Amino acid sequence: MKKRLEILILGSYYLILTVALCLTAVGRAAEVQYDLQEIEVQKPGEMTMPVEEATAFHEAGRQVYIKRCLFCHGRFGMGDGVAARYLDPRPRDFTLGMFKFRSTGSGGMPTDADLFRTVSRGIPGTAMPAWGEGDFTLSEIERWQVIYFVKSMVIDFQNEDLDPYVEGRQVPIGTPPPPTPERLAHGRDLFMKSGEAGCFECHGKNGRGNGGAAGNHTDDWGDFILPQNLTKPWRFKNGSRVRDIFRTLTLGLNGTPMPSFIDAMPNDQDRWDVALFVHSLQKPYSPDNSVIEAVKIDGALPQTPDDPAWAAAAAIDIVTGGQVVLGPRWQNNSVDVVAAQALYNNEEVAFRFVWDDRFENLEKEETAFDPNSPAASAETIEDEVVTSNDRAYEWDEIEALGDLWQGKDTYLPVDAARIRATIGNLPDQLAIHFPVKLPLPGKSEKPYIFKGDPKHQVNAWQWIAGSDRVLDSNAKGPASSYKLQDGDGITPVASSAFNDGQWQLVLRRKLTGDDRVDTPFVPGQLIPFTTRVWDGSAGEAGRQSAISASYFVMLKTTTPKAAYCYGLLGAAAMLVLQIVIAQRLRRTDNLKDR
Repeated sequence: MKKRLEILILGSYYLILTVALCLTAVGRAAEVQYDLQEIEVQKPGEMTMPVEEATAFHEAGRQVYIKRCLFCHGRFGMGDGVAARYLDPRPRDFTLGMFKFRSTGSGGMPTDADLFRTVSRGIPGTAMPAWGEGDFTLSEIERWQVIYFVKSMVIDFQNEDLDPYVEGRQVPIGTPPPPTPERLAHGRDLFMKSGEAGCFECHGKNGRGNGGAAGNHTDDWGDFILPQNLTKPWRFKNGSRVRDIFRTLTLGLNGTPMPSFIDAMPNDQDRWDVALFVHSLQKPYSPDNSVIEAVKIDGALPQTPDDPAWAAAAAIDIVTGGQVVLGPRWQNNSVDVVAAQALYNNEEVAFRFVWDDRFENLEKEETAFDPNSPAASAETIEDEVVTSNDRAYEWDEIEALGDLWQGKDTYLPVDAARIRATIGNLPDQLAIHFPVKLPLPGKSEKPYIFKGDPKHQVNAWQWIAGSDRVLDSNAKGPASSYKLQDGDGITPVASSAFNDGQWQLVLRRKLTGDDRVDTPFVPGQLIPFTTRVWDGSAGEAGRQSAISASYFVMLKTTTPKAAYCYGLLGAAAMLVLQIVIAQRLRRTDNLKDR
């Protein structure tokens, strides 16, 4: 009963949380700004009182904590709630007194305004919602009450030697300078220079989080941690404005490999220049378009991702979230945006997909990866012990994690995904699903987003990195397996390239094939599709993938030149007819006058 209750609570939590993250994490509106000085002035008087003098305020905060925070942070704030083992990164253990987002120096404690800012804006890219913004909000007084309660759990807040309000402990953040070409160039030099900023060593030369040191870090809690992808402003945990980036560079993030650079770069102007350059790397996501407009071209379609012909095709951004339809579900998807474009000619259609992935994971030649089977199982692994994050796991302990090998209808724990990523040799993959039967003209009917449904069979093209194999298959619902086509249909052809933390993939196929299993591409018609992406380095395989909502592709039709001629002829004919009618009416009037 206890286990069922835990699953019920967790399932309800994730259904709400996943929707919230999908709606707000990617391409969310401009960040709400929080003036720390103004927040401090306006905070309730109870925030400065000891617990025994603010009993009602403390109790109100405890009630908010139980309702909103307990699932993740645990009863005593130790980051061990029932959801904790499923979250990456793990919820904060408040009791250690180590807070990342502060206006105080490295290792310092946060001010009340710092905590209010974090609770209000949330932490993008994590399961921490923005409790002051969006759909799941707490009133201002509730946020203060829960902050007061959390502070009562942390003994360091009672230590006068760590008081963040002692003069000199708060580090002022000034006004950003203008991003001149000279400052951006200087910032790039520092970004790429070891011994000073040297940011590229972790974040990569183009900021995609794929530097040489990426994959070798853990935080102070012993959890695996990856460098931030600096091109994605919606995932900046401490804010994506120039001022926020400067704050992070200056103060660091306690408990993580991200240090304070105030000693390495004591000149504020150097840190401002790096902040300006990092800000210039950002590529905001565009959520406005859900239709790929495929342009028709003469001659052969481009066969490689770097063909200049792709410049003729407009790209859209496809948003993906974790696959939480069917267990074992996956809530920590690695890929969150895929850029897509398409071209076609009289015979074929070609799609180009581009997405960021820190590490290249290829299919091993000696084993053909089966997407419908567990990538690794206790029966197929001979080693008795596997090490992940410097911790030894016995196989019975791994199996006790459930989910991964027992296929339970829950969520996949982060530990299980890490183990599978270590031992599974999992390739990166992308799949795109189209309906076999297109909607009737004027109808918006489309298949269910996850592998279709019994009434709407989908044709899935599943590309596997390394071999560029494409599994051409069909499915009739979330619980069904992909059924490979046995030579009945027409298999798409793939061409891919991996460069500097980014995949580029071309999938090309004939316009029509076997109408029982293959999607026909009819010019002028909206054709729905969904996308799935697997990141092998994140332990994603099988049902654990990123998945998109429904998007559309339309093969744009061109108006024949003859149609313009016919239009002009028609207009001329109408003009002649009007002249003839006018002349006849005039003659009739003249006869009447006589």
